[in-house]
Amino acid sequence: MVFAKLHAEKLLGIRNLVHLEFLKQQGALTFVPQTTTKRPKEPDLVGQDGNGTWHIFEAKGTTYENMISRKVLEAKEQAKQIASIQGQLPGTRSVAATYIGDDRIFTCIEDPSDSGSTVVEFDKIDFIKSYYAPFLICQQNGYPNAQDRTIDGIPVKMFDIGNKMGCVSIGIVSEVAECIFNSRFNELSDELSNIGDLSERGGDQYSFGLDGFVVGFKPNRQGLLRS
Repeated sequence: MVFAKLHAEKLLGIRNLVHLEFLKQQGALTFVPQTTTKRPKEPDLVGQDGNGTWHIFEAKGTTYENMISRKVLEAKEQAKQIASIQGQLPGTRSVAATYIGDDRIFTCIEDPSDSGSTVVEFDKIDFIKSYYAPFLICQQNGYPNAQDRTIDGIPVKMFDIGNKMGCVSIGIVSEVAECIFNSRFNELSDELSNIGDLSERGGDQYSFGLDGFVVGFKPNRQGLLRS
């Protein structure tokens, strides 16, 4: 699903790809009752771009290159099940089947036909809370180990997770954090638009997402040598 997230952001400008199962657990979505007795299996992921258009993604992975075609067929059946979200037709339905080999990684992306019948309704605020839940939990617990930093001129709140191999830094742009932490959810879309695409910022050490997330990694050279 990591690769689906990357492709969704880079190719379609989707800011917030979220797992449907997680949204169910958070009570952020409902499925409108169907006339059929059995609801088909839904796709993995759903998200919105900067224009408010909904997109559907189904992600598959394999370490066997000859399984890619089968994975794509399976994914298509799931991706095409949803007919509408919040009364809107999905802007795209995409399947992303990724092969992870010893010497290369590649992803096959295709669009299935539109033949779904499942209608999905979201609570907009709960959707946003679910997506940014890790940071909301940190905020509710008093920001343990949080640090205010400036990365390439952008103020961010960062959390460091380290071991002998190095340090992973996970954070969020401070302006986005203020919207989330102060429940100014209606301002979030405008704030993200104002920030714009920061993908070229951060140099080699940090990566900025369209959702305001920031991720960085600093290897521990001695730890890498010992391992």
